Amino acid sequence: MSNNLVHLSNLNVKKYYNLVSVDHNKKIKYICEMGKLLDIQLYGRNYDPDVDLLFQKNGENFRFQADFNPSYGFIEYNIEETEDVVRERVQCRTHILKNEILGNDWALRPENVVATQGIDISMYIQE
Repeated sequence: MSNNLVHLSNLNVKKYYNLVSVDHNKKIKYICEMGKLLDIQLYGRNYDPDVDLLFQKNGENFRFQADFNPSYGFIEYNIEETEDVVRERVQCRTHILKNEILGNDWALRPENVVATQGIDISMYIQE
């Protein structure tokens, strides 16, 4: 998930976005969930195009006519990320760290124990 504010030129189809409006003091005025971006349509004059964004939210499609206003942007989010997915990702990262600690012979040598003080590896000892 990204917390970066993106503008029209950086939108990607099949990603999920929230519309964020900011005021002149760069404080957030409101956040509106837009849903999944299905299509970006440009029409009008080449030097002054109009942009329609086709979003899908709760099974319904709707068009958002975007302008090139710097006071709002979009924040990408991942709707499929549930608590189970987050838990699995954290467990996978913890497992990788465990293997790095156990596989690090330098850290487990008696002369280097001072460098690893404060790291409790007792829960990672393989039996």
